[in-house]
Amino acid sequence: MEPENRAKPEILAPAGGPEHLRAAVYAGADAVYVGLRDFSARRNAVNFSSGELREAIRFCHGFGVRVYAALNILIRDAEFPKVRTILEELAQMGPDALIVQDVGMARYIRAMLPDVPLHASTQMSIHSLEGARFCADLGFQRVVIARECDRRTLEAITAALPCGIEAFVHGALCVSVSGQCTLSAMIGGRSGNRGLCAQPCRLNFSGTHHYALSLKDLSLVRELPEFWRMGVQAVKIEGRMKRPEYVAAAVTACRAVLAGREPDLETLRGVFSRQGFTQGYYTASHAQMRGTRTAGDARDTAAVLPALAALYEKPARRIPIHMSFTLAPGQPASLRAADGLDAVSVSGPVPETARTSPTGEEAVSRLLTRLGGTPFEPGTLEIDVTPGLLLPAAQINAMRREACALLLEARIRRSTLSYAVQPVPNPDPVNILDYATPLRVHCRTGEQAAAILDYAECTEGALPVGALDAVPDAHMHRVLVEAPRFTSNEDALIHTLAALRERGFARLLCQNPAHVRIGRALGFELHGGFGLNVFNSETAAAYAGLGLASLTASFELKAPELRAVRSPAPLGLVAYGRLPLMLLRRCPFDELCDNCPGELTDRTGRRFPVLCHGDHRELLNADTLWLADRQGPGAFRSLYLYKETPEQARSVVRAYLEGHPPPPEGFTRGLYRRGVE
Repeated sequence: MEPENRAKPEILAPAGGPEHLRAAVYAGADAVYVGLRDFSARRNAVNFSSGELREAIRFCHGFGVRVYAALNILIRDAEFPKVRTILEELAQMGPDALIVQDVGMARYIRAMLPDVPLHASTQMSIHSLEGARFCADLGFQRVVIARECDRRTLEAITAALPCGIEAFVHGALCVSVSGQCTLSAMIGGRSGNRGLCAQPCRLNFSGTHHYALSLKDLSLVRELPEFWRMGVQAVKIEGRMKRPEYVAAAVTACRAVLAGREPDLETLRGVFSRQGFTQGYYTASHAQMRGTRTAGDARDTAAVLPALAALYEKPARRIPIHMSFTLAPGQPASLRAADGLDAVSVSGPVPETARTSPTGEEAVSRLLTRLGGTPFEPGTLEIDVTPGLLLPAAQINAMRREACALLLEARIRRSTLSYAVQPVPNPDPVNILDYATPLRVHCRTGEQAAAILDYAECTEGALPVGALDAVPDAHMHRVLVEAPRFTSNEDALIHTLAALRERGFARLLCQNPAHVRIGRALGFELHGGFGLNVFNSETAAAYAGLGLASLTASFELKAPELRAVRSPAPLGLVAYGRLPLMLLRRCPFDELCDNCPGELTDRTGRRFPVLCHGDHRELLNADTLWLADRQGPGAFRSLYLYKETPEQARSVVRAYLEGHPPPPEGFTRGLYRRGVE
């Protein structure tokens, strides 16, 4: 049963290249998302050149299909001149929206193209109501909600948010929260935050099971009526790296459900799956999510592919065109065509008197309804032909083609906006400001915090919300409350933070955009952690403008790139610790936390610790980052403790104050020297 007074959700399909785009449009998608060959989160897809994208937008708008261009990676400072050129081109092409991950990129686009709609990418890690409200406050018209959201959370966000919500309905399921994964970057220099994820999680990481990080594909196609009832604005199909047949099959299944028909899920499973599908986190049941691509899956794909091309041989949805044709003696032939919004008229030659085979209404009707290859289908047809006249079929065909071309151009012109380009000044040079303490030590226990806070006044501590009971009142001013990067119960987090603020803690370390909004409402002094992905000067300026008193740079920046960041707030760097490589909602040990090994082993034998935080986990690097003997840029250095004893914690602080060399083994220099692609 259709929800009353509520529009159907938009079916949003991936278009990794021109053929994929045609498959999506012909199969009946309402919108597509595409990427140029730069600055897109799927840089290994075919993608579009500037000229191809211009034609793609015209093609889609002719069919009434919206186009969203993805610029959803983290941007280096040196890349903004190229970004500006691309934005100038996009302003003339008229996409319906831009999809953005980087808060700095959003700030830059808003200054340069103030009228272009912005969508917050799933790479922004928005999985809560306050995170979505943060995006709405920044002017995003739509928020792509993280795949880790369950039904209850998605419904709460959709009910309360003033802007549109987009939710994933089908496709690959990353094991890490999007935007919070550096595994590919750390292992091979190919950053998922830069659109080049090498998918090392699909390789064999073993814990209690093999391939512990590889998940089945998500499929919530049958749940589309629920999404419709909630008011989800768009349902998104993942898959810019998949085949055109996959795109067509997924769009067809979604259309069937929204039309009240049974979807062909067996074909959908055959075209691509990893040992079947999962409903993921939507049902809040994380069991049976593991899956890998098997030889049997590949055979299933080979079996169904030949038949799937028929799904996009011709358009599934077309626009009725109403035509009126007149043929009278001594007057040019005339044809009027209208699609309900626009109308055009064309003239042809003056007809001759027929000697044989005069032009009849049946012949005219047959010629005018040949609309293949256009977005149109025959609607009403009015034909007024005076008997005994002759107009060659070629002339009638030419009139039909001209009318269709004019009507199509009118549709494209009406659907395609041209955005005004505003001058954007270069950021003022800003020196990295001094910070009161050179070391910020992130502790996991109260014992660690007591050790480092007693050790020297040149350190400050950061502790998780659940480890603050042991902090004495005398040290509260030197402690930051570190909010969790993921939470499945935001109301409980807000209650806990309010109690801590009441107790006297005054400084909040924000690891997710939601924390900025929560912390401001509770009266905390705000500081930014690495989870905010500060990658460039625009992002630093954006968060400083929101009141953050200090920021932590992304640890995917190498040293020269970090030096290039002009930050109005003190900018620190992560300089020690087991770097967090993944933020996981799902337990890789299948919830066997009481007896789990606590670490995953890759195919080379390297061991990666897994920290459990109740409703989420962190996969840590196998080696410890060590930069004590490197005088890198940054107003302060963040040190992340793992299992260090209080004495070991004091030794680490001493080493960083005195510039000690690294231990003989088990350390890494991270990405500060080699960077990422």
